[in-house]
Amino acid sequence: MTVPTQVMTEWVESDRVSIETTSEAGVQLLIEKDFQCLHKSGEQDPDAYPQPLMS
Repeated sequence: MTVPTQVMTEWVESDRVSIETTSEAGVQLLIEKDFQCLHKSGEQDPDAYPQPLMS
């Protein structure tokens, strides 16, 4: 799967949580940002997006 650079950049830099599309064959694809966990104490994934519900 490929995502155009402009689409990916806009998604990463925005508050938008997901990208969703359907292929010509009817396959649905949903990509969501990985947010920091709310219920787990300890080490968080450093690559995860800040949890919007924590602010």
